[in-house]
Amino acid sequence: MAELQGNELTLKRVEFNEIFAEFENLVVYKPQLPLGKNWGYFGPVAFNTEGGINLHRPQEGLIVLAKDGSDALGEIRDWEPVFVDIEQRKFSTWRGIPKDPSKYAVIGEVFVTGVEKPKEERTLGIKAIRRDLIAERQPHHLVWQRRLPKAILSLWDILVVDLLHVATGAFVSTGGPNPDDLRLGVVRFNA
Repeated sequence: MAELQGNELTLKRVEFNEIFAEFENLVVYKPQLPLGKNWGYFGPVAFNTEGGINLHRPQEGLIVLAKDGSDALGEIRDWEPVFVDIEQRKFSTWRGIPKDPSKYAVIGEVFVTGVEKPKEERTLGIKAIRRDLIAERQPHHLVWQRRLPKAILSLWDILVVDLLHVATGAFVSTGGPNPDDLRLGVVRFNA
């Protein structure tokens, strides 16, 4: 998919090639957004350098542009921790909090080295999306897992969706070995 024109959004799949964070065999990428218009994305993509389905392929994700007059995309007002390595304080994952949580959802999470909240300049361009434009699915692709003495951090994403939705490339995390309680948003193809 090069570019898809929906009712309220322009969706474009691009290579995410700017490093957001690195830790051992995990690299997290964000896109270089086009200049001029207010393009956004739903979260960085995670890549395991030790193998997996995406080895030797560019990490791709979805960037989005709201059409004139549309309120399809929302802003993120703050970040809340999802997983924090409290023992060694080497990494953490964070989820955005939309300015209007009743109307908007945040699809993906961010991974940072250390345990400090991600800085605004690092998360610039990450958007929330109106809830009626997405469906939530259980992620099925384990990207990366790190075992700690008292916890496990797992990053999951979605590679394949039905014909009515588009995967964003974003990931979610859990403090366990499986995605049973996780949900990850996918965008309606005609959003």
